[in-house]
Amino acid sequence: MVAECGGEPVQLPIAPDEEGKLTELIQQGLKADMLLLSGGVSMGKFDLVEQALKSLGAQFFFTGALIQPGKPVCLAKSGGGILRAAGKSGVSDGDV
Repeated sequence: MVAECGGEPVQLPIAPDEEGKLTELIQQGLKADMLLLSGGVSMGKFDLVEQALKSLGAQFFFTGALIQPGKPVCLAKSGGGILRAAGKSGVSDGDV
């Protein structure tokens, strides 16, 4: 879909559940105009994505949505890039 809209999609490797490596991959992805993360967004202390974004100085527009499934979701800005992250549910990825 990105290519159909004139963009150039870049796929990063799967990030482990390790805050340091996840932060490194997110930082690499934020070199693009937009970064979409699928999976990894959770709630509370298990949300490594939100912790990694905070460590990168991200500005959050929202960190949850009142939809089921798919409540764990966030939209943030870091540097000049926009980041959208959702949980592992394919439904939530399409809804937000």
